[in-house]
Amino acid sequence: MNQKRIRLILIMLFVLVILGTVGEFLFNSKNENIEVNNTSELSWNSLSQEQVVNAMEKDDVILVDLREVELYQNNHIPGSINIPFDDIRNRYTELDANKEIIFICHSGRMGADSSQFLIDKGYKKVGNLNGGMNLWSGPLESGQQ
Repeated sequence: MNQKRIRLILIMLFVLVILGTVGEFLFNSKNENIEVNNTSELSWNSLSQEQVVNAMEKDDVILVDLREVELYQNNHIPGSINIPFDDIRNRYTELDANKEIIFICHSGRMGADSSQFLIDKGYKKVGNLNGGMNLWSGPLESGQQ
């Protein structure tokens, strides 16, 4: 290979590394805590799989699977309860406001909506599994809750 070709390849690799770094920064900045109602005390968190796995070990956490009953019964995160998204507005009072509530859904969108709903109802500790079950690779179980 000649010198010009090697330089061109190195420059292209450098540009790809820079673009990848900028893209990762932009992606991660969108997934940080989201402020709600313009106050810093009321916010819900977009949680990574690792954060949810760590939370599963705590007694003061409730995992709520918002997917349809059939999907929940097929497979779900161990210890989670099933309150389908269509029912959460009628059943949210079943959730202890003193515990941390973590929502799980297909992709994260229904969890984000449900998190905002709980914050609006005065819940203080609310989270949502970022990417939902589409990205979950942690433990699963099947059957009834």
